[in-house]
Amino acid sequence: MAVKRLFIAIDLPVEIKKKLAGVQEVLKKRVSDKVIKWVEEENFHLNLVFLGMVEEKKILNIVQRLKQVKQKSFSLQLSGLGFFPSQNEARVIWVGVKNEIDQLKNIHKKIDSVLRELGFDFYREFLPHLALGRVRRGYRISFGENKKVNKLINQGKSFLVDRFVLFESRLSSLGPVYKTVKKFNLKNG
Repeated sequence: MAVKRLFIAIDLPVEIKKKLAGVQEVLKKRVSDKVIKWVEEENFHLNLVFLGMVEEKKILNIVQRLKQVKQKSFSLQLSGLGFFPSQNEARVIWVGVKNEIDQLKNIHKKIDSVLRELGFDFYREFLPHLALGRVRRGYRISFGENKKVNKLINQGKSFLVDRFVLFESRLSSLGPVYKTVKKFNLKNG
C-alpha cells in the first residue's frame, strides 16, 4: 500500500517569504543554527490542515471534496513574533497573521468539514501561524525582548489569499521537500 504525507496550506507570495527570511536573519544573530532548525525560505506556508500519511488511492477523493470548498479571496498581514508553547520555553518560533482572520478560520472550518466526511478527525485547535523554526531536541531556549523583530514584521503590507494548496511532504536528510498535488482557487472579491 503506497502512502503519501499530505497537508493543506496557503502558499505565500515570494515577497512575504522574503520578509520571513529577513526575520529569521535577525533571529539568527541571537540563536545558533545548531539550536534551531530553521524553515527554508521556499517552504514557508500557512498550514490549514495536516493530514499525515494517506493512502494514494484516497487522494482523488480528497481532491474531489476539496473542490467543494467555496469562499471569496481575502487578505492577511504578518502580525508579530510568537512561540509555542511559550516565550520562556520556546519549541517553535513563528509569526502570526492578522486582517481577515475570520475568513481564514472560515476556510479552515470548511476544509475540516469536508475532510471529516472522508473519515479524517482533527483534535487540535486551529492557531494560524507561519513557522520560522523549531528548537532541536536537547536544547531549551528563552526569547527576551522582541521589539526590533516585531517592528520589522509589522512593517509589511497585506497579501491576498486567493487559493489553498494540497501538498505532499517528502522527508529527507536535508529537510522536507514540498510538492504541489493540487491548487484550489478561491473566488475573486
